[in-house]
Order: sequence, then C-alpha cells, then structure tokens
Amino acid sequence: MQRFEIGLLFFIWFLNPLFLVGMLAYGFNDAFVALLMFWGLILATQAPQKMKQGVSLLAIAFVTKLYPLFLLPFLTREKRTIKNNVLLFLGVVVSVYLVAYLIWGSSVFYPFGKANGRDPAMFSLMAFVFNSYFPFGQVTAEIVILLGNLFILVSMGYVFYQLLKGRFAVHTALLLGFTFLFMFYKVGNFQFYISYFAVFLFWVLLEFQSDTPNRKAFYAVVLFALWFGVMAGLVYPLTGRMQGEYEWLREVIGLPTFVFQLIIVVFLIKNSTIKAKIEA
Repeated sequence: MQRFEIGLLFFIWFLNPLFLVGMLAYGFNDAFVALLMFWGLILATQAPQKMKQGVSLLAIAFVTKLYPLFLLPFLTREKRTIKNNVLLFLGVVVSVYLVAYLIWGSSVFYPFGKANGRDPAMFSLMAFVFNSYFPFGQVTAEIVILLGNLFILVSMGYVFYQLLKGRFAVHTALLLGFTFLFMFYKVGNFQFYISYFAVFLFWVLLEFQSDTPNRKAFYAVVLFALWFGVMAGLVYPLTGRMQGEYEWLREVIGLPTFVFQLIIVVFLIKNSTIKAKIEA
C-alpha cells in the first residue's frame, strides 16, 4: 500500500467529521458496534481456531444493533462451519436476551419493533423516492419498501452463492454484502455507516495483501467516505440537521448516496469476476 493510500485511510478514520459528529450526536453506541464488528471479523477470518470468538463478538454486536447479522453468511464458504456459526450466533443472542429479559422484561424487544416501524431516513434511497418531488401513496410506499427488502435478500443470496462457488473472496463478499444491505435498507441513518467503514477497513487489510489489490473499489469507498464527511459531518450540523429551509437536502441526499454504493458494487464484482477468470 502506498503512503498516499495510508494517509487516506488515516484521514477517513481519524479526521473525518462523520465520526466526530456521529459520536457527539448519538454517543459511542455505533462506534462500539463498529469496534466489535471489526474485531470479530479479524478473529473469524484470520484464525480458524478463533472463529467462535469472532462469531460471538458479532452476536454481541447484533444485540446492540441489528445490522451485524448480515455479515454472518459471508464469514466462510465451508458449509459445516456456516451451520456451526449460525448455531453459535443464535446461542449467544438467545442467552443475552434471556438474561436481559429476566432483568428488564419485554422492553428488551423494543428495538425490533422500532427498526421495523421506522420511516425511511435521509441517506436511504427510499427517502429520496418518498420525498415531496416524488409523492407516493401509503400502499405504494409499503410495496416499494417490500421490494427493497426483497432486493436485499436477492443480492445477499447472489453474494452467498458466488462465495460458495469460490468466485468471491471472503473479505470481498463481506464488504459487498454489507454494501448491498445499505443500498436497499430503508433506514439510512448516517451513524450506521461508522460500522460500514469498519468493514471497509477490514477489507483493505486483506485486499492489499494481494499483488493486485482492487484499487478502483478502494478509491470508490474513499470518495464515499469523503461524501459522508461533507454531508453528515459538515452540512448536517451546519444546517440544523437539515431542517427548515434545508429540508430539501434530506429529500434528495439518498440518491447520490445510492449512486456511490452502486459504483462500489460494480468495482467489487467486476474485479472478482476478472480474477476468477484468470484463476480458471
């Protein structure tokens, strides 16, 4: 990795306004989840004997936020290990929720209902679709959100299938699957992307061990991080959280975010396809 690229990584993690604003506005909850995810991925994929510890960390992250669940299918292409990972993940989650339920009662299940009932947030494509420029009725909104969820399942299935066939490396499947999730998930809260860039950092550590790293995907995500640094780290607080006369920003910001994600997906898939053909 070149010094310039190392400097970019340092910038998007330690100087990016996204992380400062995200933690000041929403606390260290999402940063804690990002740390658990990063640590869990390192353990699960770099040391086979530490797979259980990695999966357990992801399960704990899931108890805090729901989206780490979508990393679970892509940790390995070994079918037996996948089954064991699912059982361990469920065991840790059930154990934690059982203890929490005994202490706090049914309120521990509140996040599930909240996640399902949330309206589309500003960095989601759904927020762009349902803005004042493109009004839809409630029935249509429900259908489009349902289609978004269907796209998530289909794209996840595609990545999982390609992983099993050996066409995607594990670290690429993890970043690709997570990108697909945020492309079509209706809740586009910017603090969630702290975890996304943690997965990207994990991807970089493995991808640049190769003699031919996927630099196009790397720079695409770096630009994406800069976009978030400007929009979520600067524009968001300077416009009163995009309220009042700046409300229109909330309504359109999901479209360019989606375009950035689409570019990342294209570069990840194209590079993996080329490598698979060469190896064949």
